[in-house]
Amino acid sequence: MSAIDFECHVDRVEHEAGDRVRITYEGKFLPYRKW
Repeated sequence: MSAIDFECHVDRVEHEAGDRVRITYEGKFLPYRKW
């Protein structure tokens, strides 16, 4: 994943045992090869 065009979102998610946090990373996919 490329960090040049990159976004990070942090959302609060309600849960019966207490609120939780959802972290989403969004970036450009970079293909790779196994050597």
